[in-house]
Amino acid sequence: VLLKLQQLYHHQEQLAMELKKQQFTTTLATLSPYNIDLTTNAYDYVLGCYARDFNYSSRRMRSENKKSDNVSNISSPFTKAKKLLEEMLHYQNQHSDNNDTIAHQDEYNIEQPYHPPPSESSFVYTFQAINNHENVYKNAQELLDIYEGYKSSCSFSGINSITSTTTVEVEVVTPCVYNAVLELYTNSYMRTPLLLPRIQEVMKRIHDGLKKQTSRGDQNYDNSDIERTRRRQIVMEPDETTYVQLLRACSLVPKEDSEKGLILAKRTFEMMSSSSQPSTTTLLMTEKSYFYMMKCLVNLSLLPLPSLDEKQNIQVDHRLNDNNEKDDNIDAKDDEVISLFKECANDGLVGPPILLLLQQHCSSESKYRKIVGNGRLPHHWIANCQVSGSGGGNDGGDSDMNSSYKKTRKKKNQTQKFAMLYTDGTRGGENKHTRRKGKSTSNWLQNERKSEVARVERKEAKTQRRAMREK
Repeated sequence: VLLKLQQLYHHQEQLAMELKKQQFTTTLATLSPYNIDLTTNAYDYVLGCYARDFNYSSRRMRSENKKSDNVSNISSPFTKAKKLLEEMLHYQNQHSDNNDTIAHQDEYNIEQPYHPPPSESSFVYTFQAINNHENVYKNAQELLDIYEGYKSSCSFSGINSITSTTTVEVEVVTPCVYNAVLELYTNSYMRTPLLLPRIQEVMKRIHDGLKKQTSRGDQNYDNSDIERTRRRQIVMEPDETTYVQLLRACSLVPKEDSEKGLILAKRTFEMMSSSSQPSTTTLLMTEKSYFYMMKCLVNLSLLPLPSLDEKQNIQVDHRLNDNNEKDDNIDAKDDEVISLFKECANDGLVGPPILLLLQQHCSSESKYRKIVGNGRLPHHWIANCQVSGSGGGNDGGDSDMNSSYKKTRKKKNQTQKFAMLYTDGTRGGENKHTRRKGKSTSNWLQNERKSEVARVERKEAKTQRRAMREK
């Protein structure tokens, strides 16, 4: 389809050039049955297909790998996506002076069709096409170097470009590409010693790029040349998705890196909290932030391991001491998780995955019921939930949250926003009533009592009639 679109666009541009040469007054629309606008979106759709095809490719590679150790001859979706992206970049490098309009007829050669400039989504889809059977780190580093070089040399197209009300044209650069790299590394290196170094390397590249953009932006802004100050990039800062991906990675570190992962997770969560944010940032706390922070508390060790001296001082009745220490660890873990859950409830971000995670990892069912109660949840606990019903975010990397979420959904194909209303993670149903103060809006309790009284009266009347017949 994309090749056919390129051919139509090529033919359309040839007609336009002929009209311009012969100075015809006839418009192109009257001669051409189509009006093709070959934009970046068309290429992004194709790259998105490659990104969603990597699961099938991974299964095929595994089956081929059983027969042969060499799987390099298989054309993977990433190879196709990277080739298409390189064609877009190559065309832009050759025609850097004529990005907006094509001025030469030799550029209409069908052997070298027109390619629009790539957007940030183009790079994101290409990263998502990398699967675990390829050299993830090498391919990701090469692609990230290409992205950073392209980002510094020219501006992005499409929805990333905005024009301010002043004479300065501003280009928006978002961290979505780095978020895709964080997701890729987390999925590829989860529960391995390479996870934390890879994640920290990406964060370092973000901050290094932030410093370069700041210095370059200030220099261009202070320059008196109007043409040079016409374009200026907004400084790219990590957004809430970046920190959510970082929290998710911390929750999946191996056991030997639990302490480092927990420290990094706590620092990241404190940075996201409103009390510690600088006034220039606009980070938003979401269910995902609390969910992955809670997973960090659940999965990682909360208390430091005993030192060598403490191990030597263990008494003979070590079983009793170990049990007490285990109970202390359970209590400490419960305290941390419950405290975080209360913060989440105060922010109105209690989603179904968070409630399920709390229920699964409370030391007892009675403690869980003491926290959340029975029946309907308070409205202010779920007032600010935004993504609970979308079945996952658009950034990917939420498979853990989605799996927990799907367990609490009542309908599999429900597309509307899913608002959890009850402590069992459902929206209601049979024998579900409002058990909390201030939530009754339909007098259901009074009607239920009347129905119960009527049922009791009918049962008593039936018993009396049966007794009368027996007499």
